[in-house]
Amino acid sequence: MTRTSIHGRALRAVVLSLACLVPASRLRGQAPAAALLVPLAPNVYLTRSPLGNAVVALAPERGWVIVGPQSTAQQPALLHELASRSRLPVRFVVIAASSGLERNRDAGWSAAGAVVIAEEHAALRMSEGLAADYPGGDHPATAPATPALGFSEVQQIHLGSEDVHVVRQKPGSSNADLSAHFESAGVIYLGDAFIADGYPAVDEAHGGSIDGLIETSAKFMTWGPKTKLVPGRGEVSTPADLRAYHDMLVGIRGRVSAMRRAGRSLPAIVAAHPTAPYDSRWGRSGPAAADALVTAAYHSLAAPRKP
Repeated sequence: MTRTSIHGRALRAVVLSLACLVPASRLRGQAPAAALLVPLAPNVYLTRSPLGNAVVALAPERGWVIVGPQSTAQQPALLHELASRSRLPVRFVVIAASSGLERNRDAGWSAAGAVVIAEEHAALRMSEGLAADYPGGDHPATAPATPALGFSEVQQIHLGSEDVHVVRQKPGSSNADLSAHFESAGVIYLGDAFIADGYPAVDEAHGGSIDGLIETSAKFMTWGPKTKLVPGRGEVSTPADLRAYHDMLVGIRGRVSAMRRAGRSLPAIVAAHPTAPYDSRWGRSGPAAADALVTAAYHSLAAPRKP
């Protein structure tokens, strides 16, 4: 054996030993991908996108149903994942309101053969988004479409072994808040009416109100402890978690109300930082979100009460 070949083998051994010290994900140049579907119950899954959480359920007799915000960027991967698990089609997609509603619209689910449903205010926002993207009205077939069906109060979806009861809630994060009860699984989707990883956003331009968030959370926080609550953002929660969220909202509204009765202006109330007692748990979304929630609480107190 030559001196050169011995050195070559030694060098390769060193390289391989060093490679073993480097995680495989680093060698590939990327971190391991997060699971697209996280099990919640038999045939019921959580899926996440940059727009927020959604729930996906399979009824073995009929097919898939999806409830939540939909992303055009993620839709092909989600469709592929569902097709890899079952040959049954995606039958219904209920679009929940999100910050990307006007641009993502149905995210391509109509073209994939699903019946797309939305609360009527959300459907209107999607139609306005389509008109804004294509002012001439001539949009390509590949453009995300608007829903085939809208509802004003309740939409019941029957899929054999899994019924989904979708109900419009009082305007909270916006005027398109909804809940979806996956009845057999004991899973309730609350969307942006419940945020588990920080302070919620109140879209006042689209009818949102802290009062609506308080009312919706009060409805569901008394459900049984085994109920799984899916928030618009953050981890799957329990009714006890929702009670803490409700108490935080009530507490902030109460502190803002006391300052307002004392004659403080809105800027003075924001500067006083009335969310301080709750920041350790809910302040992860940052000071801007806290100030925005205080502002929404102030506006709800200033608005005339509806009979």
